[in-house]
Amino acid sequence: MVYIESPAGVGYSYVDGTEIPEYTDESSAEDNYLALKAFFAAGKFDELKDNDVYISGESYAGIYVPFLAHKILVEKKDTSIKLQGILVGNGVTDLKYDNDALWAMGFWHNVIDL
Repeated sequence: MVYIESPAGVGYSYVDGTEIPEYTDESSAEDNYLALKAFFAAGKFDELKDNDVYISGESYAGIYVPFLAHKILVEKKDTSIKLQGILVGNGVTDLKYDNDALWAMGFWHNVIDL
C-alpha cells in the first residue's frame, strides 16, 4: 500500500517556507500521476510494477481520485499503471449539493444550532 498526501501542505504533509503553493484539481492530478510514474520507474520497485492499482481516498478525494483516474486512463492513456478501480469514502462530489447536505448533517448531529 502506498500513501500519497496531496497536495503538499494538507494533512500531515508540509511545505518548506512560509508561502504555500496554489494548487488546482488538475495540477494535483498531474503531481499524483508523476508520483505514481516515479514509484513504478524501472529499478525502484520492479517487483511491484505488474501489481494492480486501486486509487482511494475520502472527503475531497471525491474530486482528486476521479481526476487522477481520468489522467491515467484518458489523458495519458498509460497502460503501464494497471489501474483496476477507484474507491471514495464520504466524498465531495458536487459542492452545490454537498453544501446543502452539510448543514442538515451538522444540525442533526448537534454540531450547529439553527
